This record gives sequence, C-alpha cells and structure tokens, in this order.
Amino acid sequence: MSSQKTFLPYEKLLYIKFHTILKEDEILLKSFEELGIKDDFSHKIIYFYEDQATHIFLAKYEDIPKDYAFVVPEPLLFIAYLQKYKLHGKTLFLVYKKKYAVLIEYLENKLQSCHTLPLSKIDHMQNTKEIYTNVIKIDGVKFSNFQDENLYKNLLNIDVDFKLNFSSYKKFNLSECLSFKFLLAFVLGVLIALIVLGFLIIKNHNIQQDILNLKSSLKDQDSAFKLLKEKQQQNDKLSQEYVKTTKRIENLNQFYSNVMCYKSFYEFIKILNSNQANIESLKIHNKKFIIEISQDFDFYDEYKNQGFILKNKEVYNGKINLYFEKNI
Repeated sequence: MSSQKTFLPYEKLLYIKFHTILKEDEILLKSFEELGIKDDFSHKIIYFYEDQATHIFLAKYEDIPKDYAFVVPEPLLFIAYLQKYKLHGKTLFLVYKKKYAVLIEYLENKLQSCHTLPLSKIDHMQNTKEIYTNVIKIDGVKFSNFQDENLYKNLLNIDVDFKLNFSSYKKFNLSECLSFKFLLAFVLGVLIALIVLGFLIIKNHNIQQDILNLKSSLKDQDSAFKLLKEKQQQNDKLSQEYVKTTKRIENLNQFYSNVMCYKSFYEFIKILNSNQANIESLKIHNKKFIIEISQDFDFYDEYKNQGFILKNKEVYNGKINLYFEKNI
C-alpha cells in the first residue's frame, strides 16, 4: 500500500447506520447499545452524516495501523471506484472473504448499507441484475477474480474525498461518555477507600504510640496498667476489624466473578431452552460460546439483548456453527 494511505479490512470493522442525525454523545451510547459492546475505550469511533443519516465505523485501537497518515474503512474505498469508472445508479460491490461475502450498496456515490452474508447464501440471492444497475464482484482474499492485486492501491491513489480517516485525532467529549462516568465513580470510590484506610493506619499508629507512652510513664501504677490494657484491646479489635473487612472484600470480588460467569452461562442455556433448540455441541472458552445446531432458530435478537455478540455463523454439511462472544 501507499506509504501515506492504506485501508482497514471489513473483518476488523464494525459498521452501523442510523436513519437520523445523531449528536456526538448519542453516537457513543447508541452505537455501543446497538452492537452490544462495552464502552471500555478499546474502540475508536469515526462517523459522517449524509442524507439525514449517520454512518458509523468502529475499530479496535490495536487493529489500526500506526504508520499511515490516512486509514480508510474498506467499504469507503469504492467511492474512488465509482468516480474512476463513472458508474451511476444503484451499485452493489460483492467483496468475497474467506467465510462470507460483504455486500456494500451505493446509490450514485453515496453509501447506503453494508452487511455480510455466508457464502452458502450468496447463490440463493434474488436476481441482482434486476435490483442493481451495476454489480461488481471482488475477490477480497487474493484479488484473483477481478483486475489485479494493485486494485486497492490504485483506488487509494485517486484524489477523492473518502469521508473518514481512522488516523485522525478527533476525540469524543469524555464527560459525555458512559464509561467515563462509571470510571469517575470508581476512582472516587477508591479515593474514599484510601482515605479511610489512611485514617485507620494513622489511628492505629496513634494507639501504638499511646501504649508506648503509658508503658514508660505509668509502669508501676495500677490505673495506668488498666488504661494501657484498654488501649491494647482497642488496637486488637481494630486490627481484627481490618482483617475481617479485607477478607469480606476478597470474598465479594470472588463471588461477583463467579456469579457473572454462571449468570452468562444460565442466560445462554435459557435462550436455547426457550426456543427448544437441540444442540449438537457446546463449547465455552475465554468468553466465547460456540454451539453447533442442526437447524436455524430465530433467537439472535434474544442473545443480542443479553449482551451476546454473534461474531460468526458457519454452515457446513447441514450443520450450523454459531460463534458468540460476551464481555463478562
């Protein structure tokens, strides 16, 4: 690719379109809610407005190339293609990946939609020639079926407005970000805990100092001995309370972790049972839930509402493999 420009492939992107103009704080909240991900600052968000619609692309920071001044989302590369070949009307770009195809629709030079279909379903699509003015098929794996391997490089070198750049430095207003509010509350909670802990340490130090002073000055007096004993008891009680509190915190953290894990597993199985879905196999590994079923079920919205993200769907030899992921 060019030393100045490159593209980010669709498999490293998340895309969503809202048929209205959203404000910046609405873009953050509604995008994370719709896609079922956490606002944990791991994703960069870029967007543009067109025809009273908001187009939004997300990518993990770790997936964005650092050595380029301009990083274009793959679906927007075809703005240059439309200009170069002077295509008009409704155009469909079919970009073939290893396990699915990306369907990118344009009306004139304006992006309309972008979604994926398993390769097994592409052949069953309606006659695209009746729906689209132009249908462009691109081998997005090896570029072997269309032009040559320099296709995307040539598109990047065309002087057009690609609308978005993942290398831009625009940042959202953190005060409007939901995670920032939770993070601020967490930091304040930790700060209060540290203040209380510091108070306990200082108080414990003062008690110890009082005990030493009493031992040296009232060693031979019964009244001094009683006072010393009371101070020592206070110190022991305070130390015991400190140990108990620390243990409670550890137990609560462990309990919370187990509860969230069991809750996610329960929610996953509950949806299968409610749809009377017979599964061939179930695997759970590193927050990923992988199931194999013999027939498809209409339970994807239920999983989405419970925070499960459908990462992939495969059909092979009559079996359907579904790959879900959930942040616990």
